[in-house]
Amino acid sequence: SFRSALGEAKYQAQRQARADRRYHRPEAARFAGTSLQTVSEQLQAELIERGLENVRITIVRLQPGMTVVVEYENRRYNRDELDALGFVFGLAALRTPPLITHMRVIVKEVNVTVLDVSTSVEAFLAFVNEQMLADTFATPNDVLSRLSVHDPEIGKFLIIFF
Repeated sequence: SFRSALGEAKYQAQRQARADRRYHRPEAARFAGTSLQTVSEQLQAELIERGLENVRITIVRLQPGMTVVVEYENRRYNRDELDALGFVFGLAALRTPPLITHMRVIVKEVNVTVLDVSTSVEAFLAFVNEQMLADTFATPNDVLSRLSVHDPEIGKFLIIFF
């Protein structure tokens, strides 16, 4: 149909426009003399400046490397958690030094965790640079997720692992 043909053309045009844009981590030299505390404070300030609330950044040593953990509440991006999640992952990947190998994002609503997603920085950048398919990126090996859904009828949270 005309609608699907128009949609495909729009998708291809957007993909072509992004073809030259690739996201890369900054070199380690950019962070020379900068403590991890300063890196986390700068990331927190940028996320708050961009409209997220109750932002908390922690950098921890987990196996096999360092992980940046970002907790936030989203009241800005039309409550569209996928937009906010991609935005947070993107900034965490591009604003942290190369010694940070993993990212974990915890989305909260009224200080209750509703989504907890983890991935490696390398896998995330490969995905956004279209070097990895979405199906490959979303395998349990790369993204471990827990979704808490409030059920108003029973007044409890259901936790779904996928």
